[in-house]
Amino acid sequence: MKLPTIAALFGWVALGGVAAAQEDSARTQELGKVRDRLASMKITLDFQNAKLEDVIAYFQEYSGLNFHLATEVAKSGEEPARVTLKVRDVTLKTALKLVLNPRDLVCVYR
Repeated sequence: MKLPTIAALFGWVALGGVAAAQEDSARTQELGKVRDRLASMKITLDFQNAKLEDVIAYFQEYSGLNFHLATEVAKSGEEPARVTLKVRDVTLKTALKLVLNPRDLVCVYR
């Protein structure tokens, strides 16, 4: 009597695994597209003492990608983080690193 219950439960878990694998595959493809876009888009920047939030908003507007600045970063201290950067024809990925790395921030792809 317990064997059919276990078999039915195993079948349900296996089917759930297939759906999860398909979702993971679609997610992996989407993340690949985002990484490709970041690596292929060229950008020129000239920021003088700009707010970090404004720089991230510009990246979003320019690329059409969604960027989210964590609240603890946006509200770290009383004075907003400032960016001074001038670069020409660099990839969006490089520009993002140039803005984030000096502030010990990272980009997480989701």
